[in-house]
Amino acid sequence: MKNIIVFLFIISIWSCKTSKPISRWDLIFKGPISSNQNPKLVSNENRTSKDSLNFVVIHGKYISGSKHVAILQDKNTKLYHWKEFHPNGKLKEKGLITKDNIFCVGTWEYYNENGKIDSIVDFDKKIKVSYFKAIKIAHQNGYKLPELEVDIEKIENKTYWQIRKWNMKNGSGNSTTLLIDTESGKIRKPKYEETLHY
Repeated sequence: MKNIIVFLFIISIWSCKTSKPISRWDLIFKGPISSNQNPKLVSNENRTSKDSLNFVVIHGKYISGSKHVAILQDKNTKLYHWKEFHPNGKLKEKGLITKDNIFCVGTWEYYNENGKIDSIVDFDKKIKVSYFKAIKIAHQNGYKLPELEVDIEKIENKTYWQIRKWNMKNGSGNSTTLLIDTESGKIRKPKYEETLHY
């Protein structure tokens, strides 16, 4: 009985440890968006793009002619609906990526070469205040897509969603920025704002 109590005490201490803080790298999409990781299999010339009112549709093929990628870019949400295929035509992975800094958001599914699910990763569970929660908080504070630039910044050992809105005029302008704590959802303003000149 004494051993069981000691074991439960150790487990409770271990579970109370703070988890490693999230970093940009934990959420960044690792696959090829515009760069070609394997020129023997994939040719960037085999990509077609169709631009419609609120969407851009992109299809890419392997050199063999089979599907490589199918991407739907939503201009209003600034999200890529991403699908990549194995050279044999079977689905390899699918999920959502943000446009500006290519973060994976929501649930991603990964498949083996036989088309069977290999793993599922919910990127929203990697962080207490998910991308979608941060966008909602920003919207409630007057920051609305698609005019936003979203990133993750570490400031004073805390991690924040950086939601930036640019006010441009005659080739230059200033940003107004919200920093949303990825742990608590609390908002703070940065100490300085960015300036941009063309």
